[in-house]
Amino acid sequence: MGDLASVVVALGYHDTTKDDSDVPFYLQQFRRRALAGAHELDKGLATFVGRPPHLSRRYVGLGPPLDLPSSVIMGTPEALTAAIARLDSNGWNTEGRVYPITRTRAVAMLIGIREEALELSLGQRNDDVNWRSQYVTSSCYDCINRLSAYNHA
Repeated sequence: MGDLASVVVALGYHDTTKDDSDVPFYLQQFRRRALAGAHELDKGLATFVGRPPHLSRRYVGLGPPLDLPSSVIMGTPEALTAAIARLDSNGWNTEGRVYPITRTRAVAMLIGIREEALELSLGQRNDDVNWRSQYVTSSCYDCINRLSAYNHA
């Protein structure tokens, strides 16, 4: 995991908040997908073995990939433009379809919450644990409500 985290940062994937206009759209999206996958692996491994994660949300601008299938991203420019126009303002598809990337987007929404929970369980206990645990719980419910609203739309 340490090597993966080092590669992600060395390639510059950790800063997805500023998409380079010289980088093709498909490559921007695949970078976001790679970063979301690396983040998910990092938090999963940290949770499993009970150690701090290698990738911190404090230094990683995790802009989630759009809810578009790879075939559209790699397809014709016209099909891509039409598919992007059908996304809602948050980047979710509005057709009710579930693509492999849909799960990745949902998991990416939970990364900050998972990291907060890891900090609570593994970190130093010199701040208000009760307040932070309530914050993590309410953040989790907010995220679930947003995902639920998307699922019922």
